[in-house]
Amino acid sequence: MRLELDGVLLAWGTDLVWEGEAWCNARAKRHACSAHVRDPFQLRVNAYRALLTRGRDGAVIFVPPVAELDAIAAQLQGHRVRVLGQGPSPAAAGPTPVRQFHPVHPDRARLR
Repeated sequence: MRLELDGVLLAWGTDLVWEGEAWCNARAKRHACSAHVRDPFQLRVNAYRALLTRGRDGAVIFVPPVAELDAIAAQLQGHRVRVLGQGPSPAAAGPTPVRQFHPVHPDRARLR
């Protein structure tokens, strides 16, 4: 059986980050040195991939505004993932705006 969800809300963590030209899971703590997991990096990549591809109606990706995840936000925007609500302007006083992304699935529109 395949996992299928109406919608997915994914909070991106620092356990899988984009560093330079490749994905890195060096900050991941769980399964990093576990004897029962053969490839912790592939396990982490597969978990993100499964969640990102299982939403029938789409997905919302929350990327916290932390420096380690700026490259993730840039990668998502570079792959036609649009930002939901830009929040306050950078000149406005207050906390950094939250980045939320919504993947655009052109194939989904044809299925409806």
